[in-house]
Order: sequence, then structure tokens, then C-alpha cells
Amino acid sequence: MKNIKAVILSVVFACISLTSCSTNDKNIDVDKIVTPSEASVSIELIENKESIENNDEDEFDFVVWNNAIIEQYLENAVLSRYPKANLKIVSFDGPDYEKVTKALAANEPIDMITYYREGFGNFNSLDGFEDLLKPDYDFNSIKSIFNERELEHCKSFDDSKLLALPFPEFPMVTFYRADILEKYGFPTDPEELGNYISTLEGWMKIATELQKDGIHVLQWNEEIFQQALRNYGFYDDNMNLIVNNEKVRESLKLTIQAHRQSLASKVNVWGPDGQKLIKEDKIAMMYINKWGESHLQGFAPEQAGKWRATRLPLDIYGYQSSYYGSIPSTSKHKKQAWDILKTYLVNDYKSITIQIDKQSEYLGGQKSMQLYDELINKIPLRYPTMLDNNNFSIFMDILYNNMDNKSADDIFNLSISKINESTYHEQKVLTEYLNEHRKK
Repeated sequence: MKNIKAVILSVVFACISLTSCSTNDKNIDVDKIVTPSEASVSIELIENKESIENNDEDEFDFVVWNNAIIEQYLENAVLSRYPKANLKIVSFDGPDYEKVTKALAANEPIDMITYYREGFGNFNSLDGFEDLLKPDYDFNSIKSIFNERELEHCKSFDDSKLLALPFPEFPMVTFYRADILEKYGFPTDPEELGNYISTLEGWMKIATELQKDGIHVLQWNEEIFQQALRNYGFYDDNMNLIVNNEKVRESLKLTIQAHRQSLASKVNVWGPDGQKLIKEDKIAMMYINKWGESHLQGFAPEQAGKWRATRLPLDIYGYQSSYYGSIPSTSKHKKQAWDILKTYLVNDYKSITIQIDKQSEYLGGQKSMQLYDELINKIPLRYPTMLDNNNFSIFMDILYNNMDNKSADDIFNLSISKINESTYHEQKVLTEYLNEHRKK
């Protein structure tokens, strides 16, 4: 192909499973990436002018690739709109995004795909998804239900198309035992506690004081650092490396100090041992999204009224998980896919609006939905790229190998150096692509 229809698909295959290998190890030919040869793998745009206009009476095959939604929800969404659809759901694992790109490249008939937002960087530079801003889709009729910031995350790499729609999302928060903190003389009001743990010193004071009695405010040493690393992003919209910021550095310092002072419980709260600690009043803080309310209620119903929620430590804002829906260009039933996706999302967002003033009995009457709504608007805008997973792995590998003998600053600088070394070639290609294709 003369033009770049599948932007740097060969880079996807080269980078998607990178851990910390050097550019030379991959032996990438930049010229072939920027100007693909006829023999190179590419995703052909399929106009599909013969798209079938189905109604409830028609039978048709509808294929959904799913990495994010409970299958029963998908079945309900599809069959409630098209009862006679022959629905096929293909599940794929989170890390297996290469499987998706290969399927798209092979023009496999996929009508809709749902996936976690962490995977979007593997897709946003491909021409394999429909632009939902096209006249074929009445996006403007539902645009108002979405957060503008999150829609920015769903745009193509060159910012020219809308390739996905975001499902309702909830921010990460700190769930905490107000009664335990009160016993030790720490703030219990959500806003006051949020301010208190906004500094490393404040969080460490709570962590070390409670640790004396075997009470934990951290499950794993690196969990807060991982949130900062994933949610603040690695690159800006011009492919400049921006991970060198205060939030990431402070959260890395917290990780190192927590490790060296053995502050983490290192017990999985989703297993019986962790739930035992919760019931025994040995867990005073957990970092999770909205679903933490229902999980905690299931783990320890007798603790109703003792828990509250506030923002994450160090004033970090981010998701635990959220997911997107896209319509592949290979879909034979784009009209139906759009109808299903649109209806599902409108219903989901309406249900959230209805709950906004609801008080959570488990959280002592706190209007937690208002907190989530407030925090979601503070999550930083990030620009996902196909290099993000590689860079994340580099940071974590260097962290795990040096936690005992290097400072947080040394670990950070080593990671930045390794990222620059291992992704220089790919970063240059992506930057050149932006310069050539972004709308002026």
C-alpha cells in the first residue's frame, strides 16, 4: 500500500511484547514501517457497502470479541435489541492484544470489540476501527453523556478520529476504617484525611504508627506507584517523554520506604487470608474503585458504618480499570453494532446519574457517588501509545531488581535511561508519523 492505512502495524508486533530489549534486538527497518511495502502486513479498510439492514425479524451472525464485560451483560445487550441474532462471543486475555491485531489484519469478521483501556495504545494507531465521528454514526445525539476528557483518550493516535467509546468509569479511591484512624488520633473526615495523606510524610506517619499493632494501610509495596505510572502516562501528545513528574517520583519513594520498613501486608485481600485480616480489623486502608463498597460489604458486613472513602494518597488521581467499545472496520453489521453499543452506554450512564445523591449505608451515609464524580474529573489527560506496556515493564523490572540496594532517584533515572535506549527508534517513528499526519 502506498499510504499508511495500518499505521506501523509492524511496530505493534515488534513492541507489544517488549520487556526491556534493545532496538537492535528487534532489527526494525524504519523505511518499511513508514512506507509499507506491498508485502507488508496491513489492515484494509472495508467499506462494506452491502451492510445488512436487519430488524428484529432477521437472523444474522454477530461476533463480539470481549476482554472486559461479563458475558451475560453482553448477551443481554445484544439479544434485547436483536433477539434472533446468532451471537458468538470470543474471549481474549488482557495481554493478548496481538491476537486482535492479527485478526483485524486477516479481515476476520468481528462486529464489536470490548477491551480494557490499557490496551487502547495498541490499537489507536491502526486503521482497523471505525471512526465514530463519521456521519454513519449519530454520535452527536449521545455526546453529552460522556466526559470530554475521557473522549480525548479514545481518539486515534493522530487525534483525527474517535475510535472507541468509554464505558462508565470510576476512579481509584482510598477506602479507610474511620474508627481505627480515630483511635490513633488521625483525621477521619474524608476531605481532612485526603489532605493529610496528600504528602508522603502524612501517609508514612499513619502507616508506621498502625504497623506497630499489625494494622496495614498497604497491600503490596508497589500498588500506589503502579497507579501513578499507569495513569499519568509516558508521553505527551507530541511523543515527548513526560513520565518524569512529581507524582511518579513521590509514589516511587513511598514504595521504597514501604518495602524497607515492611509496611505492606503482602496478603491478597481477594483470598481467604486477606479477608480474615479485614474481619480481624487488621486492614485500615484499601485502594480500589467503586466496587470496593460491595466487596467490603461482602467480606465484612458487620463493619458497616465503619468505612469511608477519600482520594488516593499523594493526591494521585486515576482508574483501577475502565473499558472501551469499538467497531472494527471488518464488521459486516456496523449499524447493529452501533445500535447495541449506543444503547448499552446510554443506559449505563443514566443509571449512574440516578444514583448521584444516594447515601452509602456501608460508608456511614457518605454520598460516595458524588466523590467518584468529583475525582473522575481530576484524572489527568493521558495519551496512550503502543510503547506504554514496554515502558511499564522496564520500570517494574528495574524496581524489583534494585529495591534493596538503590535509592528511588537511582531507580527512576535507570528506568528513564533504559526506556530512552530501548524505544528510541520506535519513538522517532511515531513522532515522525504525528508530524506528517496530524491535522494542522
